[in-house]
Amino acid sequence: MTSVNPGTQPVVLAFDRQDDVKKFENTKLGVKGLVDSGVTQIPSIFHHPPENLVDTGNSAPDTGSGADPIPVIDLSGPTPEVVDQVRKAAGTYGFFQVINHGVPVSLLDRLVKAVKAFHELPAEERMKHYRRDMTTGVNYFSNVDLFVSKAASWRDTLQLRLGPIMADVDSIPDICRNEILEWDKEVKQLTEKLLGLFSQGLGVKADKLVEMSCSGGKVMVGHYYPYCPEPNKTVGIACHTDPGVLTVLLQDQVGGLQIKHQGNWVNFKPVHGALVINVGDLLQILSNDKYTSVEHRVYANPQHEPRVSIAVFCNPSKRDDLYGPLPEIVSPEEPAHYRQFTYSEFINSTLNYATNQCLDHNFLPNPIFPIPEIMTANTSSISSLSNYNRDKELQEFDNTKLGVKGLVDSGIIQIPRIFHHPPDTLFHLSNTDSSSEQDQTIPVIDLLSKQAEIVQSIRDASAKFGFFQVINRGISVCLLDRLLDRIKAFHELPPEQKIPHYRRDTTTCSSGGVGFYSNFDLFQSDAASWRDTLEIRLEQFDPKALPEVCR
Repeated sequence: MTSVNPGTQPVVLAFDRQDDVKKFENTKLGVKGLVDSGVTQIPSIFHHPPENLVDTGNSAPDTGSGADPIPVIDLSGPTPEVVDQVRKAAGTYGFFQVINHGVPVSLLDRLVKAVKAFHELPAEERMKHYRRDMTTGVNYFSNVDLFVSKAASWRDTLQLRLGPIMADVDSIPDICRNEILEWDKEVKQLTEKLLGLFSQGLGVKADKLVEMSCSGGKVMVGHYYPYCPEPNKTVGIACHTDPGVLTVLLQDQVGGLQIKHQGNWVNFKPVHGALVINVGDLLQILSNDKYTSVEHRVYANPQHEPRVSIAVFCNPSKRDDLYGPLPEIVSPEEPAHYRQFTYSEFINSTLNYATNQCLDHNFLPNPIFPIPEIMTANTSSISSLSNYNRDKELQEFDNTKLGVKGLVDSGIIQIPRIFHHPPDTLFHLSNTDSSSEQDQTIPVIDLLSKQAEIVQSIRDASAKFGFFQVINRGISVCLLDRLLDRIKAFHELPPEQKIPHYRRDTTTCSSGGVGFYSNFDLFQSDAASWRDTLEIRLEQFDPKALPEVCR
């Protein structure tokens, strides 16, 4: 057994923001707790970059009059007229309001008051409901993406699962339980009616989208936007599109919602008794871009009167069914803009895009995720890539069977566009190598120590970092050095010797559990990464399938 001393240059991580986020989370009182404490300056974790902030002075008002207001549709009108209005609004704005929708206005008023009353309960009462897991189907929190977003938003949320399996009724706060249960019954009927109108607007049978379970999965959120003392530094909800089929939104009269229309932000004026309907990403896909899912946001509330909104996000309940442009509306003249995919795949790709599979995000749907570009099969309004054919470039790269190393060997001086990541995901070593007092050394644990000490060290490291290094672990350092050298040697083999090992599926018998590729998620990720991989399925590989150079 070879002994190794810990290195003299420890790896460090900066934890300032994480600490502030955890302290805020541990109060279990959300943004309302900050306001109640009398803050006059918002904490830095809520500071958004200037490009994300809302300048209400530069937003076009929607006064309900003028040449092009956001539509208000009377659902009591003749069906053909209503279908035509819905089709035009969904294709032009992606948003509209409905009146005479069948839901009693008195219930809407009571629901807003009840959700507001929950958020204004005494601190000790609200804290009992504060949780992020969805074991009961009911949770109260501030910012669903608190631990993964670059900046928190100025709002709190009460969230409930309405379908396909209703949340534990006893877990719904007493103060708003009756109103929520009434609302659930009413919104079920309304969403089915809306899906019928959307279906007819596409020229398919009225029950098409209902038969596809497009509203079987429903989640309700009751957002609370308290007064913000520095609304010029944060937002209520950042710019986003809704990932599901459709959203039904009830808002009070305070206002704050804005939608993007023809490149401009438009203030969405509330209409008492009306419900806001908007197209989700999945409905845009099902409609083959005849309906549009548009960006929207909510600015931080500058008024002392809190804003309350209640949204129901409608999604398919059958996760293994295939979704894509409806076959009835696809033709040689109007080909599909998207490929077929399961809803599970859609969910996973959406989560990967937005959170890098963060463990804290374990419930769905999240109403603030953009549509994943991986669903795009060619140029469309979603990809906004004009003449750039990403799929073609991906396929051409994969067909070389030489990976990133092949690009380097070809002498390129500019990386292909498929490898371009958005600025907010980029990082450089100089930005992470800090000597701050807050920096933490990733632990190095000696496995020759006493058992009790090792157990304690592993427990502490796992809880604090989720990472640690081990020395004196019983594996020859000589072997480790040789293994690294041999893996490197494989990747540096001549092309004709690497190509026979190039494959993406290592589960087949012919693969022997061994595969060489570049980016396992090449055809799903929004941007490829600069690396190649040799994968070996240790539980079932065939030694004969291993490359000789590292066997």
